[in-house]
Amino acid sequence: FDGFPVTIYNLEGRERVIGYGNNVALELEALDKTNKWQTVTKVRRYTCGNGIYFFVLKPGEIATVFVPRLHGNFKTRFRYRLGNVVSNEFEGSIDEKYIGKN
Repeated sequence: FDGFPVTIYNLEGRERVIGYGNNVALELEALDKTNKWQTVTKVRRYTCGNGIYFFVLKPGEIATVFVPRLHGNFKTRFRYRLGNVVSNEFEGSIDEKYIGKN
């Protein structure tokens, strides 16, 4: 499995929900050929919430998740989004057909 860690750090003075079920709510975005950010992977949405637990980060806590490294013929820049917070940009490649399809 080819991937890399993404670390989430809660700098706020309150608890933050960062995921639920078995998913951390990270969405992957990539720049398309027109230099616009497009969604590659969206957060999984559940149709029923019974029995689903939330992942909560308290102030000053960190969480690290392992995400897959994508490969393809289109070299571009990526970033992760968690709600209205976005990560630093990083370079990678992807099959262009996956950009903006979600």
